[in-house]
Amino acid sequence: GMVDPKAETFADLFGGTNCVAARASRAGMSVTTNDWRRQSWYCARAMLQNRTKEPTDADADRLVAGELAPGPVTKLFGNPLGQGNALEVDRIIRNARDLRAEGHEELAVAAFYGITHVILDALSVYHLHLSEDRKAFLGNEHMAKTPLVDAWRRWLTCEYPRCLFGPDHPPVECHARDAVDLAGEIRADCIYVDTLYPGGGYDHLLDFKVLEDLCDVFEGVEEPMIGKSRPLPKHRFGSRQAYVGSMTQLLLRTASCPQLIVSINTSCDVRPEELVLMCRAVGRSCDIHRYAMPLPAAATRLYHNPNHECLLDCRLDGNLAAEVAVVRAELHRMAQGIDLTGGLP
Repeated sequence: GMVDPKAETFADLFGGTNCVAARASRAGMSVTTNDWRRQSWYCARAMLQNRTKEPTDADADRLVAGELAPGPVTKLFGNPLGQGNALEVDRIIRNARDLRAEGHEELAVAAFYGITHVILDALSVYHLHLSEDRKAFLGNEHMAKTPLVDAWRRWLTCEYPRCLFGPDHPPVECHARDAVDLAGEIRADCIYVDTLYPGGGYDHLLDFKVLEDLCDVFEGVEEPMIGKSRPLPKHRFGSRQAYVGSMTQLLLRTASCPQLIVSINTSCDVRPEELVLMCRAVGRSCDIHRYAMPLPAAATRLYHNPNHECLLDCRLDGNLAAEVAVVRAELHRMAQGIDLTGGLP
């Protein structure tokens, strides 16, 4: 309800499970959603872009047909998933890749996302933790006993079609890019920023690592490369300094956007009031809306104050922008005409 009712285009730079983007799409806005994690990208493509394909029982039969042979999933995750589950997942992914080659991209993406969907559901946790020797999901020993393929078939043929938006909804663009870079290229009436927070252990989570490896299998990455670490994007913040620096870049690159909504938790090392000052420094007014949000019991001991999820409604402000322009002009004069912004707006 915070989005300006006049907004026609909406961008979520850190899409995650794409609940925010889905709500914006249902409200009739054209949507751009982004998340560097490819599992989230496939989620967006399956749930927001796939508008016409409703998989049938015949499609599911084809995806679980053929030789039951071990592949990368069996070799990498046969223990935590269970050998039977891993073999079936290998077969589904192999057949989905064949469908892609035949031009059935929508069905293949829906089938693949279903695999990651039921794994998340079976784990009943948002973040996956894998032991260092890659032999077990920590705290989730029950995974091997969960019939993943039965759950996948139910999701693909029953639950998934009910989630489809249909072809008449406004268009959705799905990206898996660094948010700082993408922010300088998109144009939207409202941009939503919900970043990973520094501190509190957030920067050490192995979030979606296993599902990212499954993305590699689906995309046909060379097996010796599966499981290798990838370069971290700028918006995976490992410190307060990284958070503030990247948020500053985001604010500068979205300078022409009428409305920016920033989500931040008071358990973060950066206080909402600091973000207000940063927004004002680039010519935006900023109101803080606080919502009580209890922390998990394990985290409660780390914080002494009540925890709140905060949404910052940041709007372009002509008067503030004029004041900022005067300051920037003076800094430009003091720098003797040297551009110290690196070409930023």
